[in-house]
Amino acid sequence: MRGIFSKSEGKKTVCINELGQPNANSEALGSAIGILVRSHIPITYKSYADVPSEYKKKVTDTLNEKFEFDGTGVVVGKYLDERMNAMFRSHKYGLKVKYVKDKDPAVVKEGPIPPNVSKEDWRTFVDMCNSEEHKTISDRNVVNRSKLKSPSTLGRKSMAVVRHEMAMERNATSDAEISRSEVYIRAHTKKDKTVQIPDVIEKLKEIQDSNPSSQQTSVDDALTQVLGNDSRGRMRGMGAGINKTVFKNATSMITKNLKLEKEKMQMGEKIEILQEEMKNVKALLANMNVPQTTASVGVVRSGGSQTHNVGGSGGLPNTSTEAPPVSDMLIGKKCSLLNYDYEIVAHGEIVSVDPLLNVHGSRMGNGFYKVVLVEIIVEDADLFKNDGYHYTLGNM
Repeated sequence: MRGIFSKSEGKKTVCINELGQPNANSEALGSAIGILVRSHIPITYKSYADVPSEYKKKVTDTLNEKFEFDGTGVVVGKYLDERMNAMFRSHKYGLKVKYVKDKDPAVVKEGPIPPNVSKEDWRTFVDMCNSEEHKTISDRNVVNRSKLKSPSTLGRKSMAVVRHEMAMERNATSDAEISRSEVYIRAHTKKDKTVQIPDVIEKLKEIQDSNPSSQQTSVDDALTQVLGNDSRGRMRGMGAGINKTVFKNATSMITKNLKLEKEKMQMGEKIEILQEEMKNVKALLANMNVPQTTASVGVVRSGGSQTHNVGGSGGLPNTSTEAPPVSDMLIGKKCSLLNYDYEIVAHGEIVSVDPLLNVHGSRMGNGFYKVVLVEIIVEDADLFKNDGYHYTLGNM
């Protein structure tokens, strides 16, 4: 454990995907799980389900001390538990094949004891391997393994890592853009491009070509149509920790995140457009030498929301009797009305720039323009200052 758990190195960071699975820098994590399982979980239990929780907690606590997962996911804990289960079964199988299989139990008990195993546990393990119950289970597993038609070609590499590598190859923005059918095909194709199950892969490709939407990962995608429903607690091509329920919940979260990201990008684009428009207004007013007028907006509001009238200094109406020399060139110009979030709520046309003009009983004020609304986009946009006649753009 010296190389993996060096105190001087501190925590190792493990990247995870949207589903909570390690998808990069996970080699050290896999090795650590194997070492900790062999060190802390006795081999005397028939199955991983029989292992007491305190032994499992020792492993997970050490993993959390030595590794930091880069991001959040819905299945990190489930992923670790499944990997511990796999390592536990693999460890016992390896010991059986190397030390016990086809050998005299009495001789094995007195022979060399494997590392990290006590003499008492070793004798219990040897007796368990030679019990009638274990032999029956072992014979059944041998038959089941002989029926395997689609062995994976990935070795120690996980499905999540394969999905991440494929996303990197395509410059995809997310691992979620790679379907499980594509991962399944890669997982059953050798490095020399030899396909393990050509008939299955051919059917997959035919369905995907005829119906592109079937390639998108779901419980009724091309993989399900070819191989049937997934067994309980698993989803083919998705890797450890993922079943139908986890996938459904994670997909909902991914969809929400993508929607928020899209809205954020759209808002950024709107702000850029508005900033450019503001620059143009500044340039226009500067060329006209209009005194005390900036590219900010005059404000009219009622309640919590705001709308903006184009032009003006942004202050309250000026009651001065002296009108500044504002050029009539602005009259007839098209404009947009914005709220404080820089969203366009209406389009209109400037019809007056006279600060002495009476509008519903009060002077318009210096820096404010009278606008005729041509198109209202957000009818329930509140006015900054109601005049006793209007409260929202929709009732103007």
